[in-house]
Amino acid sequence: MDWLLVLLLFIAVYAVIAAVIRQRGLYADHIVFYGPIMAIKSMKVGFFDRFTRFSTFLRLYASFGVVMVVIISIGMTVLLFFSLHYTFAVRPPPTGIYAPQNILLIPGLNEYIPSTIAVWLAFVITIAIHEFGHGILSRVENIAVKSVGALLLVVPIGFFVEPDEEDLNRTRGMRKIRMFGAGITNNIVVGGLCFLVMILLMGLVIPVAGPVIGGVYQNFSAEQAGVPSYSVIQAVSGTPVQTPGDVSALLNATRPGDTVTLTVLHDGVT
Repeated sequence: MDWLLVLLLFIAVYAVIAAVIRQRGLYADHIVFYGPIMAIKSMKVGFFDRFTRFSTFLRLYASFGVVMVVIISIGMTVLLFFSLHYTFAVRPPPTGIYAPQNILLIPGLNEYIPSTIAVWLAFVITIAIHEFGHGILSRVENIAVKSVGALLLVVPIGFFVEPDEEDLNRTRGMRKIRMFGAGITNNIVVGGLCFLVMILLMGLVIPVAGPVIGGVYQNFSAEQAGVPSYSVIQAVSGTPVQTPGDVSALLNATRPGDTVTLTVLHDGVT
């Protein structure tokens, strides 16, 4: 089934379910609508109280995060000014990275961020980590949490933590700053840890000898011939190759319509 039809089916099912819930007032204490967005919330927020035993550490963590956020914000502002100066002084040729849709880091809209399940899952997890930071520091700073929940627009698009407004208004100074800064602190710390893990895993990568086929275009000759992705080219029309340059040289010597035989290694099989 075409992916567009699947998407339309999901949208239709979501619209029907949302319409029924809205019209009949079902689960009024737990479901609220903001236009087409459905907010599903729960008042069971005792989970956050478990972190109060680590209040001293979490306050230090959040305070460090506030300082880190300020430093990063200043650094980004300086880089922005340098970028503007470079843009007006040098006037670099326009590229796709400056296109309006690429300003927002939204998967699928930004052409450099693919709309895949893995990317969307990372996007949702990032928001969850952010919001849970607010919830945890709310309880550490004695701010009651009224509810926690998820935002749906066909698929989950975010999470939220709802602190008690009266407690929040009574909170002043560094306590309030720590609570608001906890979300982005979590994102920075988790992002840094993920980057560190990625660097460590890169050290375990074993280089592959020979030119690797990273992928094949749909409906082109390579796909129709059954050339597998992530395979290593060993020979082109019987001529052994060792580098991508060798492959390019042999292919450049062919003409449109010529038949090329590839010998590839995939999963240990030639």
